[in-house]
Amino acid sequence: MPEVVDTTRWPVAVVLVDAMVDLTGAQAITAELDSLFARRQPMGIVFDYQAGLPEAQQHISQWLAERALLSEPPITGAVTVVAEDRVDHIRAMIESGTFSMPFPTWASSTIDEGVDWCAQLLRGQP
Repeated sequence: MPEVVDTTRWPVAVVLVDAMVDLTGAQAITAELDSLFARRQPMGIVFDYQAGLPEAQQHISQWLAERALLSEPPITGAVTVVAEDRVDHIRAMIESGTFSMPFPTWASSTIDEGVDWCAQLLRGQP
């Protein structure tokens, strides 16, 4: 499986969940994210789900919700990258509480915008 967790923009990790990532691949991603949590450093995560399979997205989201409560220091924030035509829908779900995590979340249509949003949170900027 190609590298799907990119830490070149640390302390923001970018997770690429494409059509090649099945449930087994999603489990490998969560194992790699566990190794990042072991660093015990504040971090943001950008999940690029634009081409991902729903079962992989569900596994990762469920794992993240469970793990986030245990991570210390906590996840500073996370961004879900989706197709541009779905951004407003996902943001509305976040704002209404339909989609919630125990840390700030946002939706974007680009990885770079997601990284910038997480980086602002890490710098303590809203």
